[in-house]
Order: sequence, then structure tokens, then C-alpha cells
Amino acid sequence: MAAGLYYVRNFRGVEYADPAFIQTFFWVLVVLASATVAYCLVFREEAAIPWERARRWGAYAIVMVPLVVLLAVALVTVPPGVTLIGLALVAIGEEVAFRQVFFGALLKRSAAAGGGVIGAVVGSALAFSVLHAVNVLGGRTATQVASQMLIIFLAGIVFACLFLSTKSLVAVIAFHWIRGALVSAPSDDASYLTWAMPLCMLSQTVVGLALLWRFRTCAASAFLAHPRVGVGAVGR
Repeated sequence: MAAGLYYVRNFRGVEYADPAFIQTFFWVLVVLASATVAYCLVFREEAAIPWERARRWGAYAIVMVPLVVLLAVALVTVPPGVTLIGLALVAIGEEVAFRQVFFGALLKRSAAAGGGVIGAVVGSALAFSVLHAVNVLGGRTATQVASQMLIIFLAGIVFACLFLSTKSLVAVIAFHWIRGALVSAPSDDASYLTWAMPLCMLSQTVVGLALLWRFRTCAASAFLAHPRVGVGAVGR
């Protein structure tokens, strides 16, 4: 990712904040998403999370429904294109890497040690945030990157808590994708998103922190049918 950002900025003249960034970075996203999916296929047992059956969708519905409504409205004025596909690749690559693989590994390790889920949630969110420090190579200032890392850390908590609740990687990918698409939509074509998305992101953070608080006393093993590393079915 760092190499891709450096190449796009220095050899193609396109910075991270440029509207054409996703289109220029598209094939890098294809490679990254393909690599994460290939890892899960090759190391199927290691990447698997043996979820117990109970799934809860209430919190997911609270944060997802407003995004779906906003997306439906936005598609009227902002035609879908390569950017939307590129953002889907971002969501797939990041959710497979940070929720399925990294968060899953932390959760299984915590379960094996008799620990809780908070460390896995916060640890995966922190790693997710730190990854985006490389955006400085795409032309972002240190202040912009620091601000983005804080927002992404909070988003990582939301994503991990929704994954714990729904036990569905596809659901979290869809949420990540739509959220990213709305944040990246041109403000000239959808000016209402400049106030609607900050409100949505604030409510998502509140829901994520509320879930984190609810999970604070939960044992990691309570979420797993067979809390042993490398056993179970991949989250769908």
C-alpha cells in the first residue's frame, strides 16, 4: 500500500485527496484485495473464526439503514462508476485483513487465554488506524493523517463490534463500502452529505462505543463455538 501511494503521487502526479485518486489507485486496490482473499483461501483454518450461532442485528440496522437511504438518494445525482468499485475493493481488503484475519486471531487468542473481547476490539482498531499513517506518502499533511487516524480508530471499533454482533463479514464489508462511498461522494453533486455524513458517523461511533461497553464483561470464548485457534468456519 505504501509503495502504491508513493508511486501514484510521485510518478502519476495524483495525491490522496485528488478526486481521481481511486481511479488511479484502482489496480493497486485489486492486488491488495486479491491478496487478502487469497490468504484466507490458502490459510483457511488459520483465518477461520468458529462463531457460536447467535447473531444480533439491531445495532447493525440502526447504523446501516440511514446509509442505505442516503446511498439511494445519492445515486440519483452521482452516477456509479470506477470509484464505487474501487471503494468496494477497499472494503473487502480491509475487512478481510483487519476483521476476519487480525481481529479473529486476537479474539481466538484471548479466548484460549480465558480473556475478554475488549483487547481484541481495541487492538484491531489500533492496527487498522496505524495502517493509514502511510497516507502521508499520498500527500496528506501530518495533521491531516493524525486526524484521519483518530476517525479510523473509532471506525475500527464500530466495525469490530458490528462483526461481533452479526458474525457476518459480508455485512460489515457492505457497511464499510457504503460508508466509504458516501464519504467520498463529490460534495458538488450531493451537498447534503456534508452535514448528513458527520451526523451518521457520530451516531455510528455512539453505537460502537455502546456495544463496546456492553461487551466489556464478556469472555471471548462466549462468542466462539470452539475457541481454539484454527478451528471453525469462516465468517460469512
